[in-house]
Amino acid sequence: WSRYPVILALVQYHEATAGSSARKARILAAVLSFFGAVSMRLDEGIKLASWSSSRAHDLIWAIHYFVDVLHTASTSPQFAALIGISQAMRAATEVSQADLLALAARLHEEAVDWHRDWFNSTDFPRVAVEDNTSQVTHGVNNAQAVKRGVVWSRQGGDQTAGAAESWLAWEMLMRYHGQPSGIFAADEFLAGRMPSRGAELCAVVESMWSLALLAQASPTDSQATKALDALEKLAFNALPGSVADDLWSHPYLQFANSIQATKGEADHVWTHDGPDAAMYGLVPNYECCTANMHQGYPKLISHLFFTDLAANAVISTI
Repeated sequence: WSRYPVILALVQYHEATAGSSARKARILAAVLSFFGAVSMRLDEGIKLASWSSSRAHDLIWAIHYFVDVLHTASTSPQFAALIGISQAMRAATEVSQADLLALAARLHEEAVDWHRDWFNSTDFPRVAVEDNTSQVTHGVNNAQAVKRGVVWSRQGGDQTAGAAESWLAWEMLMRYHGQPSGIFAADEFLAGRMPSRGAELCAVVESMWSLALLAQASPTDSQATKALDALEKLAFNALPGSVADDLWSHPYLQFANSIQATKGEADHVWTHDGPDAAMYGLVPNYECCTANMHQGYPKLISHLFFTDLAANAVISTI
């Protein structure tokens, strides 16, 4: 799993790199090499497990991105030249696309089925988790799992069902664990609706991206609007509440009902994170949020506008 964030960063690097065919070609070669290594390991019988299984649809989304790149390159010599794909590489892109889609299907089959086994199951916790501390009760995993339905709908073909699955996931999280800032409580694991329980910064930014993808893939305007409203609430409430003004420090957890942010708070309400989880710092409690927080606003900005080709219009999401 630790390679997934690197691949996602390379997607944004690829998107943002304009007019540099050599750099785009290096990125494409690197990710295709990685996807080939993943396929080889699956062929050898190595199974998805733990984080790589829980978060597999992040990688599937990245695979779909590069399938789009290869497809466009195979049909447009001008685009291929722009991103540094040679004539020989263009001739092989159809095989590459098929291989990548086959890999995505394998990952989908082996990954945690968040819809069947969790969000649409009686196993989903209606109160704070105390003992079942696992991959499926982990807060950030749940935030990332919201995107499962809409990500797979691109390849599975049922956009309506995919959007419904993702919205059900978000509804369940907010109904039983939602907080006033728009995020759900998970001080490491799902924590109910008590306003003194925490919400992790990583869960905020991951939820933002999942909701952006849900809005993008929703089959109707009303469904997209619901997702965008939830995204906007996170962007202007939960995320600012999770970082300092200059972005140089943050607490690991934020709380709707909190009177202090101190180091070494031994007598705390949250149950699964350490005594430094409420303090502001560069790396409080654990390192993940220090790296992950930076995707929040860039990914929001990259999803602010969409084009409606049929109406020849640009649509603002906020």
